[in-house]
Amino acid sequence: MIKKFKVILLVLAIAILTTPLIVRALTLGGGIGIMPGSSDPGDPRTASWFVYTMNPGETKEDSVNLVNNSDDEVVVKVYPVDATTTNDGNFTLVDENVEQIGIGSWIDMFAYEVGLKPHEVKKIPFTITLPDNVDVGDHMGGIIVQEVSRGPAGTNKEGMTMSIVTRVGVRIYLTVPGERVEDISIEEFNKLFVKEESGFFRKFLDLNYYTQFILNLKNNGNVRIEPEVKVKIKNIFGQTVDELGGQLGMVFPKKSSNIFLRWNKNLFFGRYTAEAEVVYSDTVEPATTKIVFWAIPYKILTLLGALIIIIVLLRLVILYFMELSKESMVIYVMPKKELIQDVAEKFKVNWAKLARINHIKKPYSINKGQKLFIPENRRNRELLAALLKKGVLDPSIKNKLDKSKKNIFEKIHGGKKSIKIIMIAVVIIVVGGGLTALFFYKSKKQNIQQVPVEISNGGDDTDETRTKSGLIKRSEISLAVYNFASDQDNVDKLLKKLEFIGFQVSTTNIRESSNYDKTTFEYKNEELEQAEAIRTALELKREDVDMVEVDDLDYDVVIAYFEGEVFDLELPELTEHDLRLIEDNSNQGDSSALPDMDQVEVSVLNGGAPAGTAGQVAQDLINAGFAKATAANADSFDYQGVTINYQPELQSYAGEIKSLLADSYQVINLETNPSLNNEIEVILGS
Repeated sequence: MIKKFKVILLVLAIAILTTPLIVRALTLGGGIGIMPGSSDPGDPRTASWFVYTMNPGETKEDSVNLVNNSDDEVVVKVYPVDATTTNDGNFTLVDENVEQIGIGSWIDMFAYEVGLKPHEVKKIPFTITLPDNVDVGDHMGGIIVQEVSRGPAGTNKEGMTMSIVTRVGVRIYLTVPGERVEDISIEEFNKLFVKEESGFFRKFLDLNYYTQFILNLKNNGNVRIEPEVKVKIKNIFGQTVDELGGQLGMVFPKKSSNIFLRWNKNLFFGRYTAEAEVVYSDTVEPATTKIVFWAIPYKILTLLGALIIIIVLLRLVILYFMELSKESMVIYVMPKKELIQDVAEKFKVNWAKLARINHIKKPYSINKGQKLFIPENRRNRELLAALLKKGVLDPSIKNKLDKSKKNIFEKIHGGKKSIKIIMIAVVIIVVGGGLTALFFYKSKKQNIQQVPVEISNGGDDTDETRTKSGLIKRSEISLAVYNFASDQDNVDKLLKKLEFIGFQVSTTNIRESSNYDKTTFEYKNEELEQAEAIRTALELKREDVDMVEVDDLDYDVVIAYFEGEVFDLELPELTEHDLRLIEDNSNQGDSSALPDMDQVEVSVLNGGAPAGTAGQVAQDLINAGFAKATAANADSFDYQGVTINYQPELQSYAGEIKSLLADSYQVINLETNPSLNNEIEVILGS
């Protein structure tokens, strides 16, 4: 429904305060951090986020604080990006290589690469300019800082060299005033049975799964929406067996998002209906849809069918041997009607066995003239022989056959013994074959060895002139700018920028030549790497710079001539408020307020890694001291790299986990999540 956008700030406040995952600007314990360079004391959100209300074509200047909490000099790059949502609807900043079409393309940073001395803080100015044709509504983005790496910083599991990238970002929420449109549609609603690790019994019966409902929502409006999703599950009789849902993330304007709901109940058999309801406005009817699905335990039904067949076959085998045994029994013809108990007592036989052999049912009475097969035992052997001689009993079927027929009988019924032999042989073959296969499987599994991994740290740790990532420390480069390398105003700006991005720079009146066609760096013998480091830091293309080697130069590098303009923006100074925010944020890593490591719950979720990886990582974390680490599957298998979500108080532990994983994963993203309760969530992507 469309309504006039009258109270912009109020609506924005409601929209942001209802965010389920409040990701604060980060300062990693012992690492790099970023946070807004200014804040509104009356709005606590601005201490962690940039919150703007701007009109089309408007320009705004602001700044962002960069923090180096490590004991080493670092070089970082800082850049704006657009925002999107993950598959489960959580806010995330896109990769820098993705085309930026929103906030990521509207921001111009004063510096995109900065040098930070140990425990140094720098304020980076930037301007944000909205296009004249920008859409009304909400726009999201952020600014990211990450350490620059020039060399290999680790290896992956196959032994391939890779660089470790840790991104830390701060959010930007921007609203363009105008008509507010709230409209969500359900593009797709489906279910998926997802298998997970479990015990042998559940795995054997195919009960090691849960049901995952997937809702694809499309935001057709122009404002960010955090819908409340409800899924009601009914059985074949229309009875509600369970309800799922809640506020599960956000959907950006003109974007789609998948909402995942996990239902842990194991379904044995039946027809079910899942009804989905999406509530996103007090004035608009909820979006609804439903699906019908069947739960059929194919493996259990197959096993039950096989069990019935086996029981029937066993019954037939028992009957066969029972009938076969009767051919050797003497026969008694009933002279009168009697009860089976009386006959059994007469021939010293168990009456129940006698009834079973002769198929006599209740009330266990035997009519005159009826023939009974009398089994032989130790108690009645002599009695039966005597009665047989007297003619009271008739001989067995075998004894009644003549010799020729008896030979045929032996050929046919000699199988009594041969069938036993065959059955024993089959059992031996099956059991022996199974044990042999199990032996070879275990042997093969034990012979699998992990390829040793050689770890390269990307630089010489003993070289004090380089950072841990292998870069030349900018403070170690002897750099000078010729006083007349450009017009005086531009030289002053160049000096200011070089100092700002981490170089110790001075001026000189000496240069080797007086004629230059383009930007020229003069460098001392074998100091080309230093000159290239400066060129890269100033974002100059290689073809636009002349590199001239000079003997006996007083400096490592002299910028003799500079062609072009330096971005003209006055550098703001750090205020007491900035320093207080940085101190407060840094203190989040204070271990004195932390729970013990073995009390922190760490959930390792497989979001696209090879099968078994989550279990292995969980075990590695347990070995490292995180005793409550567990493994499971994530809501989807579309994640990239590693995402570590953690409660702000557990920041230092999240940093330790990142360090443990740094040898095996290329991209490690860290996000705070206050909704986690004494917990860290590690999602392993592809």
